[in-house]
Amino acid sequence: VLREVVRGRASRSSQVLLLSRKTTRHSVLSVPEASHDGKTQTVPVVTTLRQLLNDRPSEAVKLNIEGAEREVLLSMSSRAWGPHVRKMVVEYSFDVFPMRRDYDGLLRHLRATGWKVFPESVPSWFSGASATWDRRRTLGNDARQIWAFRGAKLAKG
Repeated sequence: VLREVVRGRASRSSQVLLLSRKTTRHSVLSVPEASHDGKTQTVPVVTTLRQLLNDRPSEAVKLNIEGAEREVLLSMSSRAWGPHVRKMVVEYSFDVFPMRRDYDGLLRHLRATGWKVFPESVPSWFSGASATWDRRRTLGNDARQIWAFRGAKLAKG
């Protein structure tokens, strides 16, 4: 049973979690790979990442929230990260947001809010603002990791 969900904004309307037959794909968003059979769970607490970091200061953040990463990260300003967070890894779900411009927009936002961003490589055919992720070409491998660091000097490699 899930007791708390993180969203870009905390509201009562965002308390519904769509349950999937594939238990690793429960999400607040409709996820293409998951077969939703209409079952839902009402989550008692909806919070924001900003509030979570304020309540529980952390040095590192890992986000794998089945497509909602984009919404949550775009809601964060430079100040919202607080003084402690230095490392982050995000699993970006191209099956939920398949447009290259959406992905690039998120990377730009992270850089603008003080992160040094190191995204996992994407296929060469996925280039240009109008490119669309093709699930058939990736055989369902629709996620890529984004590693990001802030505040500390990075060693030159």
